[in-house]
Amino acid sequence: MISVAIAAAGNSTRFGGNKMLSLIKGEPVLVRTITQFSRSKNVEEIVIAAREEEIETYKKLMAKAKLKAKIVKGGPERIISAYNAAKATKGDFIITHDGNRPLTPVWLIDKLIEETKKYGAVIPAISPTATIKYVENFLIKESFLREKTLIAQTPQGFRRELILKAYKKAIKEKYFIPTDDSELVTRLGVKVKIILGDLVNIKITTPLDLVIAEQLFESLDKNV
Repeated sequence: MISVAIAAAGNSTRFGGNKMLSLIKGEPVLVRTITQFSRSKNVEEIVIAAREEEIETYKKLMAKAKLKAKIVKGGPERIISAYNAAKATKGDFIITHDGNRPLTPVWLIDKLIEETKKYGAVIPAISPTATIKYVENFLIKESFLREKTLIAQTPQGFRRELILKAYKKAIKEKYFIPTDDSELVTRLGVKVKIILGDLVNIKITTPLDLVIAEQLFESLDKNV
């Protein structure tokens, strides 16, 4: 069984409001996100972690859009929210995703699922379009070759027992730095397979991202 665990309990501090409720062509970001996964014939279950005060709002959004998704209470940290969503699923494989990534192409979802069944831990990534710098106190310590770096995306796929173990370890150690799930898995000594992501699969972090998403949406709708 393939389950999807979506973290949607963030405070949207940089955005200035609940980005999940912001509209893309008339539909909330969260609805657009869930719609993409509902279009995949390989996805059998979707669980969303939300802030307690938004659970009823999200339930109403799903009902209005005629989307099936279970909604559970999130936590004060992204990792805790993701863990709450993941442990509420029933799947042998869990696909983790950020609720504010609404343009994920269905072909990428299906490819990720296919590869996760083979390798047990898989993420999509894209090549950077600029040089990545490692800095301390705004001073450059090291520059990385573009050919040696990739930008990670979600969704990310894992065997159930693997990602749950990774979350538990991170929570126990209070390893709450902003990162992605694949880093938590690599901390277990597990190798993570990378597949090619998609430039359209952007994350809504600032109001500018919402403007870009509006423009990209029509392209996505034609090439799901």
